[in-house]
Amino acid sequence: MNIANSATLIPTQPNNILSTISQVDVMHMMDRYQYSETIRQVVVKENLLPAGVLSRLHASYPQHSGFLETSLSYLMIGIAIQASRAIAG
Repeated sequence: MNIANSATLIPTQPNNILSTISQVDVMHMMDRYQYSETIRQVVVKENLLPAGVLSRLHASYPQHSGFLETSLSYLMIGIAIQASRAIAG
């Protein structure tokens, strides 16, 4: 592979609008992976999960991407975590 041409393999724009990841999606991912409030603040402050980069990764490798995973099991786990946090108070 020619290194000069390898950059063309990764698109600069998502392939379609449906695979674009928003900041709301990033927040949902942090919920799903149970990021603590401190970690969330650092991620947002330092822009460690930029939506544009995540969108390009998802568009380039959708078969491996779990960024937009919305399976029922993930949703149920998230609800259970939120409920336990509310109880712990």
